[in-house]
Amino acid sequence: MASTISEAVRVLPFNGVRAVFAYGSGVFRQSATVDVRKNMLDLVLVVNDSQTWHQANLEKNPHHYSFIKYAGAGNIYTLQRKFSAGCYCNTMLELAGRSAKYTVVEMDDLCEDLETWKYLYISGRLHKPVKFVLHPHHSHTRLCAALSKNLHSAVAAAIVQLPETFSARDLYLKIAGLSYQGDVRMSVGGEDRNKIANVVDNNIERFEHLYRPVLVDWFGTNDNVQFDTFTQDISRHMRHKLLKSLPPSVMAAMLRSKGRTMDETLLLAELSDDRLRCANGVRDGLASIVDRSSRKQMTKNIVSAGITKSVLYASQKVKKYWASSSNSSSSSNGGGGSGSSDKKAS
Repeated sequence: MASTISEAVRVLPFNGVRAVFAYGSGVFRQSATVDVRKNMLDLVLVVNDSQTWHQANLEKNPHHYSFIKYAGAGNIYTLQRKFSAGCYCNTMLELAGRSAKYTVVEMDDLCEDLETWKYLYISGRLHKPVKFVLHPHHSHTRLCAALSKNLHSAVAAAIVQLPETFSARDLYLKIAGLSYQGDVRMSVGGEDRNKIANVVDNNIERFEHLYRPVLVDWFGTNDNVQFDTFTQDISRHMRHKLLKSLPPSVMAAMLRSKGRTMDETLLLAELSDDRLRCANGVRDGLASIVDRSSRKQMTKNIVSAGITKSVLYASQKVKKYWASSSNSSSSSNGGGGSGSSDKKAS
């Protein structure tokens, strides 16, 4: 698997690339019966200068682009950075014998999304386990810090929506779902309706590995503790602290929903006073961010992919959605569900 991903990346220009990671069902199993190699390989390339990178890629792989290739690298750069989530996608390609899609994002744009959740787009993908082909490690200190901040923010946004006591699975389900709240693809039948549970239940150990350092920081214990169940402080003071720790775009989104009738201080006081209102406010704020960015990115992807590929890609997503709906109906009628048991934290 690792060699296949590396071979796919080698097809692309590598000058100016600072980090590369693969994610999704083409890398990590989301079903016990589906071979990951049959799913699309999703890649993200983090570059210093996307215009220079696209120029090199247009020379090397012009067939990866839709009709927009005739507009040149400068216009592709403008489309990528000035509209929606700062990303540009080439999809439904064949790389190293695999169906593949790759997304290009500039380093500064990615760091901003990780730090502020301006779009909650690539940052949302990084809430879940990914496979780094090229890791920034300590070569880019801002990105490393932003990656860590993104995980800490995800835990804060999740636990503020959870009850006083919750399981590790509850936490990971909530984290995995943060960037799907408000996603237009979930509402129009473009995603597997069981996607979040499939991601978590088939990769629970990867979530544990990814979030262990954050949970050690958050709950103030040591690395040897078994994180299975949690009890959180649900006091007004802690809710206020959690809200203040969220990325600034979440508070901005919640304020937008109030119009001009409330400032940040008043909103923090209102949400801190009531646990349910606080959870709903955060959920709605996240949904507002994701809704705006997913709609704009979906529109942009029609331009970057072209009409034919966009229709084919959407039809594949819809097929997966209806297949998952049928499976869910069969499961509920037949009573064959999967459960989980939680051990007491030691």
